[in-house]
Amino acid sequence: MPRILIVDDEQQMRDLISLYLKHGNYDVDQASSGLEAIDKVQMNDFDLLIVDVMMPDLDGFDVCAFVAEAGYNTKIMMLTARAEIEDRVKGLNLGADDYLTKPFAPEEFIARVNALTRRIVMLLPHTR
Repeated sequence: MPRILIVDDEQQMRDLISLYLKHGNYDVDQASSGLEAIDKVQMNDFDLLIVDVMMPDLDGFDVCAFVAEAGYNTKIMMLTARAEIEDRVKGLNLGADDYLTKPFAPEEFIARVNALTRRIVMLLPHTR
């Protein structure tokens, strides 16, 4: 079962995303800030990070850059209200595998998560 970390400073958004993912049988954890996310990434194996851009300490771009530069084999989906083309390009250039803007349709969100994790599941050893 793929492990997913949701990184968003809004508790309601984290809870809503967690609900969607748990219905899809994903193992879900949460972080309320970029700093907390980096701590959790360093201590745990996550297959996918779902990261908001706008957070009070380290923003989602910083988290994405850290994960990419540190060489973690973790997929990243940016999930944010920042919809400008410059923001989308920046996120993807920093190492994000997908970029979805809020508000979003739950069906599209789950389809994108499934697409990212399907590739992960195919690469997992049979013992996991």
